[in-house]
Amino acid sequence: MSIKELTEKVSEEFDIPKSEARETIDFVFDSITETLESGSEVTIPGFGKFSTATQKGREGTAPDGTKWKSETKQVPKFKAATALKDTVA
Repeated sequence: MSIKELTEKVSEEFDIPKSEARETIDFVFDSITETLESGSEVTIPGFGKFSTATQKGREGTAPDGTKWKSETKQVPKFKAATALKDTVA
C-alpha cells in the first residue's frame, strides 16, 4: 500500500478531506521518527515496537581493490507484535 492509497482509505473511512487525512498520517510518522531520533522507543500494542539498534562499522574492499570502512551508526528497527504475526500468518 502506498501513502496515496493509505490517505484515500483514511479519508473515506473517517469522511474527512484527503488533505486532512494526509496531514494526520504525516503527523503520526513524523512523531515516530522524532521519538526514535531522541533514542526512545515507540510501542503500539497489537502492532509492534519501533526502536533503534547500533550497527557496527565494518571494513570492506571495493571491486577496484580499494579499502573502505563504514562508521558505527544507529539504524531503525521494528519488531512485530504477536497479534500482528498471528493475523498475518
